[in-house]
Amino acid sequence: MGDLSTRPAHIRHQRLERFAPALVAALFLTAGISQATTEKPISASPAPREIILPASGEMAITTVPTGHEGLELSALYAQYGSVLVDNINWKISDQDQALVYDKTASIVTVPLKPGEYHVEASFGSAHLEEVITVQPGTKIGMSFVMNAGALRVLPRVKGIDQFGLASSSKIFALSGIEKGKLVATSNRPGEVLNVAAGTYRIESKFSAGNAVAVTDVDVRAGYTSAVNIDHIAGLAKFYVTGNEARAVQWQISDDQGSLITASIGIDAEIILRPGRYVVEAKIGEQNLKTNFQIDAGQISEINLKP
Repeated sequence: MGDLSTRPAHIRHQRLERFAPALVAALFLTAGISQATTEKPISASPAPREIILPASGEMAITTVPTGHEGLELSALYAQYGSVLVDNINWKISDQDQALVYDKTASIVTVPLKPGEYHVEASFGSAHLEEVITVQPGTKIGMSFVMNAGALRVLPRVKGIDQFGLASSSKIFALSGIEKGKLVATSNRPGEVLNVAAGTYRIESKFSAGNAVAVTDVDVRAGYTSAVNIDHIAGLAKFYVTGNEARAVQWQISDDQGSLITASIGIDAEIILRPGRYVVEAKIGEQNLKTNFQIDAGQISEINLKP
């Protein structure tokens, strides 16, 4: 098959920007935090089949018999990179805006009739669009550059080696087209989130309690940035002596009387930043109350006695 053109005119709408390659972590304290960030290159995954595609960001056109026209699409994480992006959501619409293809894959080959098509590629918060015209008797190979990386956030309580503490992380873009927007959330510590390269603000908190931490991080295209966030806080465990079956209504307030959290259960575990607190427990018509102290990196067991 002969090569007719290596770069025909086409319309490029990339909703991404390139950012400085240095990895920095600007630290902001809300409840106290020590943060460590590391990064590693995203490794290659075996391609589902061998396919010849143009260099990243390039378009190549080859001649094919009539009736065999179409597109061959793939994407790399970074310009001049060599790792194909897995699990891209590809959407292709015709000139009447009718959706003709919508699948998630690494490499796609789509038979198409001659005409103009709108191609969208989405990978986490990374997204780009392209308008491509398929001429009669041609097949177009397009290799996109997603300019994407990954972010792994692991909230922990510094000094406490205990797993299963429920937490949530919100990721806000500080640069690019999505600047100021919430682009990802995670309720699983250590979950890997696919994002466009750029600068992000991470807001981390534990589901119960008042331990909250905020930090910024840069994500490079083709790299996974792992952010371990150690909250400066303590773990409070509450229970009532002799109570093994009856549900307890728990209410925790700070020493100024402001409510922090409330829950129902036989016992309760709550992450709190260092300070003095008040816990109230209601069992039926019985009300129990006591003051307690939380120290950083410590597990405090608060036993309320009837």
